[in-house]
Amino acid sequence: MPLAAEKKLPLCLGWYDGTSPVPPLGNWRFTLVDLRLSPVPGKAPGIALAWGLTDPARFEETIAKGFSGVCGWFFLRRPDLTTEKRGVSPSYGIVLQLIQKLKEDADIGEIEDLLKHDVALSYRLLRYINSAGMGLLCEITSFRHAVQILGYGNLLRWLTLLLLHASPHPSQQTLVQTSIARGRLMEEIGKAFLAEEYSDQLFLCGACSLLDVLLGIPMEKLLGEIALSESICETLLTGRGELAPFLELAKACESADPASLRHHAEKLSLSTDTLNRAHIIALEYADRLNG
Repeated sequence: MPLAAEKKLPLCLGWYDGTSPVPPLGNWRFTLVDLRLSPVPGKAPGIALAWGLTDPARFEETIAKGFSGVCGWFFLRRPDLTTEKRGVSPSYGIVLQLIQKLKEDADIGEIEDLLKHDVALSYRLLRYINSAGMGLLCEITSFRHAVQILGYGNLLRWLTLLLLHASPHPSQQTLVQTSIARGRLMEEIGKAFLAEEYSDQLFLCGACSLLDVLLGIPMEKLLGEIALSESICETLLTGRGELAPFLELAKACESADPASLRHHAEKLSLSTDTLNRAHIIALEYADRLNG
């Protein structure tokens, strides 16, 4: 800390109570104010961020009290699905049909026909394939060619991300980021335990694990529309099955409970180094994909 003060490095003050004297140790850029101790920023130095919000509905009220933002995983709380009226936009009907066809390993001609029914979706697909990140050296000549270049697995992932972005949820971007990170972490950890053909299932399981929060639709109803694999459905509906340990680990990485994280890592006999590396890979991937 003295070194930070000497070099005037920006610091974050954690779990502030709103009233205690602030140590003159450096340049306090952020302050995490514990809402259990103070409902207002009080004398928090720098940018005051609220910590400990449990109800997403109180977000605007918290900001109105003078906080610049809110930290934590409060946005993962599932809405009351008995009163929620949200749902998938009608324009995403084609997306759901395409996901179903891909899971059925349908003929490429059927995939091409569906893409032709939605000009906007087709444009987004071609723009994605022609992006610099794909590094293509050839010109796309047809929708069939686009599907062949991308492959069923990559097309399925892209469509799943489109479905995630269909949400009107106020925390949509953060929830999508979390979903992608879950899926990528599960895929990265799972490759040492499950056969290669499970790679897409691990990613999709994590990516779809917050769809009920995003869309305000019960998971059981959602899975009836998307028709994912039996393994994914079992994990998302019951918390059991061969994919479940990987989803539980991904959730534990979001928790402030180190004992829970240690428990789920030990169940898979993962070293701290292996888990940390996989987590960084997942976060970087989610940041890049949802940027």
